[in-house]
Amino acid sequence: FLATANTYNMPRPLMDRMEIISISGYTELEKLAISKKYLYEKQVRENGLTPENVIIDDSAYIEVIRRYTRESGVRNLERNIAALARKAAVQVVENGKDFVVKIDGSNVVRYLGQPKFRYGTSEDEHQIGTTTGLAWTEKGGELLVIETTVLPGRGRLQITGKLGDVMQES
Repeated sequence: FLATANTYNMPRPLMDRMEIISISGYTELEKLAISKKYLYEKQVRENGLTPENVIIDDSAYIEVIRRYTRESGVRNLERNIAALARKAAVQVVENGKDFVVKIDGSNVVRYLGQPKFRYGTSEDEHQIGTTTGLAWTEKGGELLVIETTVLPGRGRLQITGKLGDVMQES
């Protein structure tokens, strides 16, 4: 019996009876190569285009990987490439079969809308009462902006939210 799962969110007795093999996700460069070699060709073909109709630059792939997807695999990456191909197909139909759509990092927003995630940027200006921190999630790391507020009181530190002992010591 072989099963796959995206998370370890399953009953503990079931996990105890299984041999778990963790497979890490793809790196950014691997996703880029998969996009160019397989996903692009598949979506161009499925949307009735030719490789001459739509040209997707490496910078566009990187922009999609960094700002529109957040998983270790390539499912959402393929969905976003499919969206690019569909929008390109509309332009080709409107302008003739010889029309060429060029998509690069600067015009991805026009096709996919506003980015869903921020990539590697903290706040641009230093602000009193804010700092940055790192968090680990199942989908990778995340840069957090942590805010504090100074209020009149008795001089006690009150920690709100759900912080474990390890985080409090940090």
